[in-house]
Amino acid sequence: AAPKTEAPATPGRRAQPQQMPLLEEGAEVYLLYVRFRAAAEPNLKGLLKEIESRGQRSEYQRLLVECQNLYAQARLQLVSPLLSQRLAIDQANMLLPAFTRTGCEHLLRACQLEAQLFEQFFPSASNVPDRLSALSEPLCTVLYDALRPAIIMLQDIDELCEMVDILKHEVLGDQLAKRGSGGESLRPMLTRTLADVQERLIYRCQAFIKEYVVAYMPSPQDIDYPAKLSQPNRASGSAAGAEGAGGTAGSLVEESRALLSNGDDGAGGAPEREEEDVYSTLYPPLRATLLCLSKLYRAVDGPIFSGLAQEAVSACTVSVQQASTMLARKVGALDAQLFMIKHLLFLREHIAPFNVQFAVTDFDLDFSHMRDHMRNILGGQGSLFSMGNNAVMKMLGTGGPRVLTYQVDSKKELEKRLKAVCESFIMAATKVAVDPMLSFLTKVTAVRVAAQANPAAARPLRDQAFASPAKVAEMVSKVNEALAGPLPATINKLRAYLPNPQTYFILYKPIKSSVAEAHGQMQALIVADYTPEEAASIPLKQQEELSAILDALCHA
Repeated sequence: AAPKTEAPATPGRRAQPQQMPLLEEGAEVYLLYVRFRAAAEPNLKGLLKEIESRGQRSEYQRLLVECQNLYAQARLQLVSPLLSQRLAIDQANMLLPAFTRTGCEHLLRACQLEAQLFEQFFPSASNVPDRLSALSEPLCTVLYDALRPAIIMLQDIDELCEMVDILKHEVLGDQLAKRGSGGESLRPMLTRTLADVQERLIYRCQAFIKEYVVAYMPSPQDIDYPAKLSQPNRASGSAAGAEGAGGTAGSLVEESRALLSNGDDGAGGAPEREEEDVYSTLYPPLRATLLCLSKLYRAVDGPIFSGLAQEAVSACTVSVQQASTMLARKVGALDAQLFMIKHLLFLREHIAPFNVQFAVTDFDLDFSHMRDHMRNILGGQGSLFSMGNNAVMKMLGTGGPRVLTYQVDSKKELEKRLKAVCESFIMAATKVAVDPMLSFLTKVTAVRVAAQANPAAARPLRDQAFASPAKVAEMVSKVNEALAGPLPATINKLRAYLPNPQTYFILYKPIKSSVAEAHGQMQALIVADYTPEEAASIPLKQQEELSAILDALCHA
């Protein structure tokens, strides 16, 4: 035989093996299946049929299995190199989700054709489970070995979610059943690949929550309240900063605008602009939390999502509270409280559609009660060597560690913190209007309690230094000034943070009731303890006038 000639290798590089030419799909089917069947069937089908007809005997059963294994090896030598070459070309020219879809299509088509060809040569094995495992498993390994390293290195959460959708719904949920027995032979590999993608997605979301929620350090623009409410577009700077820190995180933060829309492209431009304004005033960790939850909800199983959602909501609640504390030092308690109310309400509203429990059950070991046993042993009160009353055996038998079970519910914790901050704001807003009046009423209560304890030393209220008619008139004048200035400013601030009229009225209603109740108590006290002339000198607003002022604030 003539010696083979090879192209000289480039200096410094290893000679590359020659690859098989990539065939067109029609030519590939013709060469691998039609021509193979035409060449092999006349010589083999009759022989295999005779072996199958004698399958009751053990030696022929072993022979038939050996024939099937040899057949699988021969087919793998033909199919595997072409499949590997086609997958390598697709992987080099496609993003991972597109390559996953294309690779599964190639593999499904190959396994379907192999199953049909196998049944032509071994018809009696058509009902044998796993009859194609010797052929399908190596072919599956070709695709799996190409996918797994790319999955491990993939950072983009969107691509991971797209891969989950492709594998779970398109391939496993739709295409697999259409390919018959050949497609079903791929189910174990596809299920394993889906689990790998979901595992990677969970890890990336946990890392994203840790970096952009738990460890997030807000910039001055992020907590530029209340100026941010009047200039909502300034919030886009935080998203740009996140993109500068990492392309994946930046794109995720930007895409969270979709959480505020219903996906209706036919809506008018004004509602869309309003939604963007709402988006732009949100604290970035809140956007990141809702975005991750929206993506994970469709990509992982319910119990797994429940645990991840509990961690994410808890971290987001803490992050918002920390930002509120920073804001309180910067602009005051009222803005900090309204900031926290706004974001916790938004978080509660947008996790409601997730039909899961935001709770996990944790287990812990309690060794605290074992200290007494150890103290007795070290103090010499128990014997270590006694057979009847051994201190160590007693500690292990009756003083073993206790298993503590406790449930962590991030949604209930969110509700608890939201309720607390709402109550704090209502009290603070009430004090803005009637704090001098509340202080006066508290002093009056203390004086009356003291008078009941010592009636001999009791004096009329108007004779007290703090309750003289002039002092009372001065105090009421301060309250009237607050009703005309500071209280409307506080209510306007409330309306800026909570533009929804229903939400706004829920908080304003108890403020209005508290102000009216304080005036009612003051009116009753003046009538009971002051003369008509003294009462006339006190400029306390009547209930009708006060109601008109408070109603005007509500509907301003």
